Amino acid sequence: MASRRMLNIALMNSDEFWELTDKAKILYFYLALNADDDGFIIGLNQTMRSLGCDFSDFEKLVESGFIIAFQSGKSVIRHWKVHNYIRGDIYVPTQCTKEKAMLAINGAKVYFIKDNKAELKMYGDSSVDATLTQESEDKNNKKNKEEKSRSKSGNEEIMEALYDKGI
Repeated sequence: MASRRMLNIALMNSDEFWELTDKAKILYFYLALNADDDGFIIGLNQTMRSLGCDFSDFEKLVESGFIIAFQSGKSVIRHWKVHNYIRGDIYVPTQCTKEKAMLAINGAKVYFIKDNKAELKMYGDSSVDATLTQESEDKNNKKNKEEKSRSKSGNEEIMEALYDKGI
């Protein structure tokens, strides 16, 4: 699991987030900090106890659309992909495979439950996801290659050009 976590400032400054109670906001920050690389929440009860939160604070996050809770007792941060991009070389897949299979991601990188008609209407069609995710990954790969080539010293670029020409 990656050791760095990010939070999207636009989402944190939204009216919906500021309407939450202070305890619910703090709980959200700590859940995001401790989630796995797919945004699934780890140690919910321990986190709530250590912060002095109760289940009503968690329910507020679910009701306001910041968390998706599954019948299995597991939950995921809905805007995880908005907040975080985990590089492939350090990404560790979630162990919540059944729950992840129930999710789709829309073009805005927001999780929603595939078979829930209300969420499908609210968050969009999952067919958008595959295309946008692939384009995003392709752009990141291209960007990384460009950065690597820019970071080469002048001598390396010259040697590489000579090698390409067969000299």
